[in-house]
Amino acid sequence: MPLDTIKAGPAEDTISIPVDQMDAIKVLQIGSHLNGELGKNLVDFLKNKLDVFAWCHADMIGIDPEVMCHHLNIDPTKKRMRQKTRPVSGERAQALKDEVNRLMGAGLIKEYFYPTWLTNPVLVKKPN
Repeated sequence: MPLDTIKAGPAEDTISIPVDQMDAIKVLQIGSHLNGELGKNLVDFLKNKLDVFAWCHADMIGIDPEVMCHHLNIDPTKKRMRQKTRPVSGERAQALKDEVNRLMGAGLIKEYFYPTWLTNPVLVKKPN
């Protein structure tokens, strides 16, 4: 089976457990085989530790950029080239704008200008 057809997911069936009735995003998932006392203890433990979960990008504060930071490794001896601009329109343009605004609002990305180097954004639709 080709690797691009394999979908990543849980190794077993899961049970969704809502932890906040006001916010539908805050849902924990545990294995369906965890039933009885073990499942109850795990859910209680996780509900007591909700402050360590990052429910959105804005919740991920205090991450040292040295741990997780993307850099463009450009060889200074190579001639820089600019790609032909390919327009992004319609639904894709709005999705790109929304994602960039969301990441910038959370402080996870910032704008840089590379006047002699440019590439087009590539949008990849994910199953979730």
